[in-house]
Order: sequence, then C-alpha cells, then structure tokens
Amino acid sequence: MGQFWHWRESNQMGKGFKVYWRAYGGFLELFYSPYFVFSWFSAILLHPLWYLKQNEANAKAVDPEWIGIAFSVLPSIVGFSLGSIAILVSVSNGRMLKEIQLGGDESLLMKIAAAFFHFLMLQLLCLVFAIIVKAYPVGFLSYIGMFLLLYALCSGVATASILIFVARLRNWIDESDKPD
Repeated sequence: MGQFWHWRESNQMGKGFKVYWRAYGGFLELFYSPYFVFSWFSAILLHPLWYLKQNEANAKAVDPEWIGIAFSVLPSIVGFSLGSIAILVSVSNGRMLKEIQLGGDESLLMKIAAAFFHFLMLQLLCLVFAIIVKAYPVGFLSYIGMFLLLYALCSGVATASILIFVARLRNWIDESDKPD
C-alpha cells in the first residue's frame, strides 16, 4: 500500500511540473529569455568566481567564490520568494482572482505562479549545485552553478516586476469597482 501512495504522489508531482513548464513557456521561452542569455555569458566573463584553484600548501581545490555568495544570498531570496507568493495570494480578492484565473492553464494566474515557481526552483537548484561542487570540485559543474546563481538573481528582477504588475492590476480592478 505504501508503494502505491509514493507512486501516486510522484505522478502528481510530475503533472505539476508539466503544468508549470507549459505555463512558463517551455524551452523556447527559456532559451530566448534575455535573463538566461545574460546569465550564460556573464558566467563566462566572471570565471574568476567559479574557476577552480588549488591551495598551494596541500594541493587541494579551494572552494570557488560563487559558493560562498550562493550560501549567503540565496536563503534570504528564497524567503523573499515565498513571502512574495503570500502577498500575491493575499491581495487576490474575489473579482481580481476571477480576472486572473480566466483561461485555465493559460491564465495570468498560472503564468504568475509559473514565474514564481521557476524563480524558486532556480534558487534551490543553485544551492544543490553549490553543495555538489563543494563536495566534488569539477570546473564544468562550477560554471553551471555560477550560471544558475546569476540566472536566479536575474529571474528575481523579473519576478519582482510581476508584483508591480499585480499591484497595477489590483488598482485597476479597485478603480473599476468604484461607483461613478
């Protein structure tokens, strides 16, 4: 019986990822994102932060600098992400919620949720890469981790701009609900 529930939960999680990926826009949206491209090239330019160096005293690899940055910055940003989602849910009253739900899986609500989910997944994936590179210092993995750190930070700007859009939408709905 326990195996059935595990399969069912993982199947639901797989469906959730499919809905997220479709709402986000898939590979086309990912690879053509200016944040993705900027992060990719910036990571190359910032190679002193991810390039593996050897400690001359004992010939062990020294942790790349991006790992310290990731461990110090990302936990706070994860908190910001979760707080932002809470704000979004709290300002969505009856009419606003109906407006942003129009379109089902293609609705504005799903696009906003997908953007926040994407932002959160990038942060967590970056932290996982930081742990892996700390344990197994490999240059290519270090580059990928640096890219993920930059992409997560850039996605934060994009996701924060969604809050401005939601605030403007809320103002528009509130204004249109006022009697003339």
